[in-house]
Amino acid sequence: MAFLDGDDCLDEGQDEGHSDAKRRGSVVQDVAEAYAQRTSMLNPEAIAILEQTSPGMLDWLKTTPGFVLELLVLFVFVGINTCKNLILGKCLKNSDWEEQGVVLVTASLVLAQSLGVVLFCMTLGASIEGIRSWRKILDIRGVHYRKFGPMAVLFALAQIFQTLAYTVMTPGTITILGQGRLLTTALLSRLLLGRRYIQVQWYVMVMIILGSVLHLLAKQQASSGEGNQEMAVGLFYLAVFFASSDTAVVAADGASKVGDVPFWLQEFVISAVVAPVSLAMSVVIPMLQSVAGVDEAIWGPQMWWKEGGSPVAQNCLDRTEGILTCGQEAGGFWRDWNQGIVWVCVILGAFQIMGAGLLVRILSGTTKRLAKVMVFGLVYFLGDCILLRTPQDGPISVGASLAAVQVMGLTSAFFMLKGGKTKESEKVRSAERDSKESEMPVLLGTGSNGRKQSGTVDDEKNGNPTSAQKQGSSV
Repeated sequence: MAFLDGDDCLDEGQDEGHSDAKRRGSVVQDVAEAYAQRTSMLNPEAIAILEQTSPGMLDWLKTTPGFVLELLVLFVFVGINTCKNLILGKCLKNSDWEEQGVVLVTASLVLAQSLGVVLFCMTLGASIEGIRSWRKILDIRGVHYRKFGPMAVLFALAQIFQTLAYTVMTPGTITILGQGRLLTTALLSRLLLGRRYIQVQWYVMVMIILGSVLHLLAKQQASSGEGNQEMAVGLFYLAVFFASSDTAVVAADGASKVGDVPFWLQEFVISAVVAPVSLAMSVVIPMLQSVAGVDEAIWGPQMWWKEGGSPVAQNCLDRTEGILTCGQEAGGFWRDWNQGIVWVCVILGAFQIMGAGLLVRILSGTTKRLAKVMVFGLVYFLGDCILLRTPQDGPISVGASLAAVQVMGLTSAFFMLKGGKTKESEKVRSAERDSKESEMPVLLGTGSNGRKQSGTVDDEKNGNPTSAQKQGSSV
């Protein structure tokens, strides 16, 4: 499972060989240069692997047909990611669940997606490694469970609360507010990993936060303050999502690069943990919401275990004048799974999880940034402004749209800056400098006191025997 915001921020904070700001070109310019220079859109690690295993394939990818194929893969991923966000908004936005015909238990969607990824990873592992893949899966004491097990719980919480956010917020608003993860991930990576970011990057990240707040305030003003409680609940969902996902991304930054744990096994461990956690949270979250005084329209349909005669089920009938039921009578945990759009959402979600993981691992940073900006624009302007609007939404907020453009532009500007040094890179460079300085006396033929020694490199150049050779001849 990959969250591009956090990974992008870690990429921008990695050592680029400079401690000062250096401007990149735009993502479109970088892609155009990659085509003009006949370079691949893959990252250096993927290129190195292809150079060893299939150099002919790498040469073909640098041709025009190969470049077109890479762009096609990019556009397919952008399309899947965009459609997944839009369909989630259509299925889960239940602020008006009395009128719409699909009411899902949110955890059921997360559970089904994780099971789909588990089956896919098992099939992929068996096709690659055969029976050995099953031994790795059953080895619960293996290195893969130790490395990815604890952070898988965080990824599970992140996926659950991100999905819950779609029940009370539109996909575009979630995407815009999600740009705040750049700042939270930067803070965590600075504290935990020692990564450094230049001053301009911090300014840009703060401006992105301010733009997100302006977007939120403009939308609330356009809606005349309606749905304030839903917005507060949505912000809580996103806060938990940010905290858990960013912590998991920072923790997984080193572990995911370990070569002895293949990609399919990483995704299997994470998704296998998501399944039981999502089932447990399907009970915990609505119970906590009911205790906290949240509107019953938000948590009532999520109490899938309630009997038909319970007050929750009765309130569902009264609220909708007998149209909708809740609890076991509505289908329990799998209510409304007879709708085709739900299955489309599950398939797209599973593909998005695997596709994002592959994208992060094989494509270059420029390609990831281009995908991010494209999904950003499509989800908000195509989804919130056109496809997902209802008669109750009123006119499109000009202020919210301008704030969205501002956040998109600032996000692109953030990607055009190179980050600073990391502590580890500074240690490596310091060790290299010390090593070079220690070698200089030998290369220059000087001792520790700066005087030229007998039998040095100059002797060899002049054809004279060195001191070592003299000692050898005397022996």
